[in-house]
Amino acid sequence: MPNLLQIIMYLIEKIKWQAQLINKLSDYINWLEDDTGRPSKGTDITKLDYKKMTLDDPPNVVEIERLNYKELLKEAEDVSKPIKKVRRHNSSTAVPESVRCPKCGAPHDYLYKNNGNKGQYLCKVCDARFHEKNRFSKDIQLFCPHCEKHLDKIKERTEFDIYKCRNNLCPYYQQELTNLTDKQKELFETSPYYFKLRLDYSQPDHKPLRNCVKSIKNTQSIFH
Repeated sequence: MPNLLQIIMYLIEKIKWQAQLINKLSDYINWLEDDTGRPSKGTDITKLDYKKMTLDDPPNVVEIERLNYKELLKEAEDVSKPIKKVRRHNSSTAVPESVRCPKCGAPHDYLYKNNGNKGQYLCKVCDARFHEKNRFSKDIQLFCPHCEKHLDKIKERTEFDIYKCRNNLCPYYQQELTNLTDKQKELFETSPYYFKLRLDYSQPDHKPLRNCVKSIKNTQSIFH
């Protein structure tokens, strides 16, 4: 049986959830009561100049190949072409010990600073190029289905991440630009955020769902 403190903590969490729900409903009611900018009563909304909702093509998903730097080093030795550690000319070219190749796992001894101090590295073992801010291992990479360029993560939400193609020469982007009317093009020059011209994709994040399930199980265990 749960003790008094557990019951109180459970009820406090429920009260917090109810308060959030009330705030959301209050905002929704205020929105319903505010008729600013809405069509007048009786307007045929099917004749209004709304842009039809469309779905972008899904991205091309490429699974990242995983290698083992120890096996690669052994293979190089077997063919009498050993891969030696990087020789540093000065301290400015040193790579932090915490940095490892995300593709083969090679330590900093086998990594070059590929573009000075701008954060890009080159692995001497597997020839992988990577940036220090994105050196952590990933399972997949997303590419635009129209231009095959890498999709950039532009936003992180609680339930999903948003990726976008930033290639100005992408056929999708160029076609959307062509489809704009002269009036829309003028508005686009001053307020581009009114338009959705680039391909974007929302990648679900399953961590919140797993945490929710875990929270439910923990709550159930209290009352059993």
